[in-house]
Amino acid sequence: MDVKASNWHEEYNTFKSGVKELDVMYQNVIDFAFKQVTTIEQGVNMLEAFDYLAKRDSIKTCVKKKAIEVMNLFISEIESAKQ
Repeated sequence: MDVKASNWHEEYNTFKSGVKELDVMYQNVIDFAFKQVTTIEQGVNMLEAFDYLAKRDSIKTCVKKKAIEVMNLFISEIESAKQ
């Protein structure tokens, strides 16, 4: 047990950067999945799936942004139905 050994810090930083990379990859998957959404039903199904899997704050924030996009899709359909 060498108190001055810094390999634990290096390994922790490697782990932390790996987790950040996974967050970015997961957000890219969410973005790509929502590019295929054309109906409100599809959007809600995607939201339900990704919300269930979202555990980290950055992923939850990404899912919330997509929820706003689905809500805007709903609002635009309501507006077109009014006219």
